[in-house]
Amino acid sequence: MLYLAFFIFVIVFLGGLLLAYRHFQEDDVPLALAMGHGAGGVLGLVILYFAASSLGATSLWIAFGLYVLAALGGCSLTVYGRFIGDGAPKAMILGHGLVAVLGCTALTLGVYGALTA
Repeated sequence: MLYLAFFIFVIVFLGGLLLAYRHFQEDDVPLALAMGHGAGGVLGLVILYFAASSLGATSLWIAFGLYVLAALGGCSLTVYGRFIGDGAPKAMILGHGLVAVLGCTALTLGVYGALTA
């Protein structure tokens, strides 16, 4: 289960890079890609929760917490960018990505710990 969560988050990460690139190029960001990015993140969170529950590694729980914060930031980006303002602020996008990268780092350490244990 841990490897499935890791694989899903890698795919979500690549989608997020594409979304950020298109946004910073002042290009139109496809709604389907943004919603797929969010749905993949939620799926990864659910699977990571069960993997962290069964393995109990601290790094996995840290990754889970960071990904929850990133998900809240992503929801804020969606609400602000689609319904309130004229596009999402660049600082919010960078903050969302930074928290997600920290979560990915913790998840990678958890996967590495599972490999060496």
